[in-house]
Amino acid sequence: MDFDTLWKTYPMDLCSRKGSKKEALKSYDKLMKGLEVDEAEKMNSKILTGLREWMRYDRSEVKQNRFVPKWPMVSTWLNQERFELDDIPQSGDKPESTARECKCGKPVAVGRLCNDCYDEVHPDPWEKDRKERLSSLGILRGCKNKQDVIEACKNYNRQSGIMERTLKVGASGSEGNL
Repeated sequence: MDFDTLWKTYPMDLCSRKGSKKEALKSYDKLMKGLEVDEAEKMNSKILTGLREWMRYDRSEVKQNRFVPKWPMVSTWLNQERFELDDIPQSGDKPESTARECKCGKPVAVGRLCNDCYDEVHPDPWEKDRKERLSSLGILRGCKNKQDVIEACKNYNRQSGIMERTLKVGASGSEGNL
């Protein structure tokens, strides 16, 4: 491997940009400085192996929807000797699963509700404000569960004319009919 191979192989899908080729070449030359031919070949092999192994590892993490920080520019990657394989986590180092689970035991996709039982898994940050607003309007009086609250909100909207105004705005595409 030589510098051109490293430059061409460096993964654009894992970094935001490669940076300056000139600076990367300086970093590469600094690593190779003073090495005999066979030592330079070993270093080249070590860099290429490290590059490929890190690419394989990080891409597999991305496929499993795990966070992978963007790779630095090539010069930084070389200067920090990130090609070292000692830092790659072993298979036993990472958690088995990052999926969140509902009380029913099923995995939950992104969102607040479980896909199977529709139980709320992720708390709603606006829930407290919403409850205070609904209480101040008297909507929560007599409600025992979520369905009661939904029905009470529908009734309130019908009585106050909110639904009709909303339908008029939606149908006309402007607020002029209000």
